[in-house]
Amino acid sequence: MKSVTKNSVFNIIYTTANLAFPLITTMYVSRVLLPAGVGAVSYAQNLVNYFVTAAGGGLAIYGVREIAKQRDNLKEKNVVYSSLFTINFILTSLALLTYLILFVFGNGLILDKKLSAIFVLSIVFNFINIDWFYQGEEDYVYIAIRSIIIKFISTVAVILFVRTKQDCGIYALIIALAQGSNYIFNIFHARKFVKFRIKDIFIKKHLTPLFYISASAFLWSIYSHIDITMLGKMVNKTVAGYYSNAFRIVEISINVCLAAITVLLPRLSIYYNTDRNKFVELVNKALDATIFISVPIFAGVIILSPELLSFLFGNAFLPGTPAMRVLSAMILIKTVANLLCYQLMICTGNEKKRLPAYIIACVLNIAMNWLLIPILGAVGAAIASVASEFFVDAYQYVYIKRRIPFSATKKGLLQAFLGTLIMALAVLLLKNYCKVGSLFTIILCTTLGGIIYFVFNLVTGNRILSAILSKLLKPLRRR
Repeated sequence: MKSVTKNSVFNIIYTTANLAFPLITTMYVSRVLLPAGVGAVSYAQNLVNYFVTAAGGGLAIYGVREIAKQRDNLKEKNVVYSSLFTINFILTSLALLTYLILFVFGNGLILDKKLSAIFVLSIVFNFINIDWFYQGEEDYVYIAIRSIIIKFISTVAVILFVRTKQDCGIYALIIALAQGSNYIFNIFHARKFVKFRIKDIFIKKHLTPLFYISASAFLWSIYSHIDITMLGKMVNKTVAGYYSNAFRIVEISINVCLAAITVLLPRLSIYYNTDRNKFVELVNKALDATIFISVPIFAGVIILSPELLSFLFGNAFLPGTPAMRVLSAMILIKTVANLLCYQLMICTGNEKKRLPAYIIACVLNIAMNWLLIPILGAVGAAIASVASEFFVDAYQYVYIKRRIPFSATKKGLLQAFLGTLIMALAVLLLKNYCKVGSLFTIILCTTLGGIIYFVFNLVTGNRILSAILSKLLKPLRRR
């Protein structure tokens, strides 16, 4: 069985590549395309992503679990792979057909025909999307290497070919081709480990659990991204651009927090069926780690919102600051929820219980956006997103807590919040009395804040920090 620590390290590398290269790209295109261009691309991409999610969103979760279960049984693994690949092909065909109908007749939703036509490639490439296979195999070495290569090439392509604000189409094309390249690599590489065979296709047994997961994934896609779509329609593309980049920073922060724990789903699925004590122990450790990482990042994003927007995307995006501060609450909500309301619900086979929460959250989000956007603009959209996310996660938390005896340590919670409070006060003082520009403010504040938080948790004996230091110092002790 592969090491969780090794998987976490390579997933951190993978996540870093997925954050660093797109961030560089976004920093560049934000200054070239400006808020209106960024908003136009984000709107078109969001719209097509609803269809991509409808086609394969459930497989991204369900496939990981099912491959993990059969990882040591090549015959059954071939059956699962062949069956899920076929299901993906059927669903993608339906999604493509529906999108083409919308493209021809849905003039009310299609704001830019050219961008919408380019992003149809995202649906076409989804025919060969088997990312779930590698996550189920816990092959994070391959995932990391593949991602770094493709992200590097696509970043260089953006810098070379996106030169004016009229190059939105070129930018959209590079995004779609980069995504497709991942899937092409996957298909050729997978032939070494698994075979697609017609005789191994058995669809029926997967339909019920996959329906619930896919429906939840689709509804999640709506309530998570409908804010940009509604802002684009109800206000304008410029405001959608402000919001899109503010949300991007929050999303990056969330992914940083999740880098070390997203690898746990296959292992949790195995432990849940083989060793419940190890299962609960792993959940508790992961929960403490999530809180330890996410709380200070949440505070840092609130404090440094204008500096982050200014440095990363330019002063033109500073109007997105209030929305970004509201959205920062998602850092705490979504990081904890990823473990407790996503991974636990899936690995324990409770995927159908998620659906009612997602239905209500979707309706709630759309209704709140409709009411708040005309009054508060981007801030209203942010409030709607946070409220709906909190609801859907609270619903699942209550359900899973009754069945799994997990808990964060009281000492760990106190250390995280008290350490963050001390850190935040110091950072605010430094920020107010040291006016040195966005970049240096970010560097000084994050350095000081990180040192204070680290020292506080070291002195108070935080178990997560102690475990990390023990792992890092182990090779030195051997010498």
